[in-house]
Amino acid sequence: MIWKFDHDVQIELTCSSTSIESWKEFGTVNVEVVESHVAGPCREYAMLELPDELYVARTEIVRWLGAGLIVDAGIRLHFSDGRLLSVVAVDIPGAMCLTLPGHTEPQSWQFPANQYACVAVDETA
Repeated sequence: MIWKFDHDVQIELTCSSTSIESWKEFGTVNVEVVESHVAGPCREYAMLELPDELYVARTEIVRWLGAGLIVDAGIRLHFSDGRLLSVVAVDIPGAMCLTLPGHTEPQSWQFPANQYACVAVDETA
């Protein structure tokens, strides 16, 4: 999935499964920020364009904390108008749950929502 924020910046999101122990797999969301002129045409992905102008006020990494592991499972964008957009890996390998601004996030992604922590990007370094 690609989010186009303006004429210069695109964010490409992909989802993958990471094997940790024997058969256990954990979903991760991969984020790549790409300048539009470098990205070239997008033929494999559908473009997501939101109808409103939204300004990102805060970005968070959605982390699953369990079984002694920390897994970066998603991303949340908080907009200046108070709305939220999130993408979090689910229990189907390669799949993710997209929650658009104005909608309510689910109570469970791959695991129950209370097993996740949301960490602001400037706090992750």
